[in-house]
Amino acid sequence: MNCFDIVENYAKQFSEILAKDSEPVQFPEFPWKNQIWRSNKFRRAHVEEFVSPAISVLHVTVFPHLDDPSPIYGFDVVTGAKKPAGGYIDMSPSVETWNRWRSWIPFDVPPNKAIPEWGTCFSDEFVAIPLRDSAHLEELLKYGVSMLSEYLNRIQQNKVAQEQVVERQLYYCQQQRNNQKTMQILERMIGLERANLFMNEVLFPDPIAAPSTLRVG
Repeated sequence: MNCFDIVENYAKQFSEILAKDSEPVQFPEFPWKNQIWRSNKFRRAHVEEFVSPAISVLHVTVFPHLDDPSPIYGFDVVTGAKKPAGGYIDMSPSVETWNRWRSWIPFDVPPNKAIPEWGTCFSDEFVAIPLRDSAHLEELLKYGVSMLSEYLNRIQQNKVAQEQVVERQLYYCQQQRNNQKTMQILERMIGLERANLFMNEVLFPDPIAAPSTLRVG
């Protein structure tokens, strides 16, 4: 089993967890796999699977409802077929910040490199880790799935005014959309107009706007 197969297997696990008791949201089609759901548990969850002959990318985000102060779940891995590149995970702060979750990772995590300017939406425990081999990749994916289940069990414990959550989730989305590396890759693949559509309406849409192209399926 190569790294692509490992990522595909865990992408199915992420999707199964998020699809349970959820309803899918339809959106413009792109040349790679995306799934979006909403449920009584969360406002929005997205699993993106991009695969080319050279690289596989898995991206997962979960946004709480706008009266839920819980953090935003984010998980990404990037790998070649034979050797993984890196993994990223965070419980990005909203009104609430969850501490000490990084200590639950079942392997040593080296100190992070400097976070880029747009990454100020991440928590102090944000993990960016180079992956040694396929076993290390699978360890991180297994942790990501486990942490997602724990996250879904912990959210919706408290309620706050929506304005507070909107402000924090909006900041997160705006900062993520400032990631010029992602934007440049998308633009090369699908052109500027479609890249903007994907960034603004599929990856990181504003929490206060319901884009006209999105509808419940």
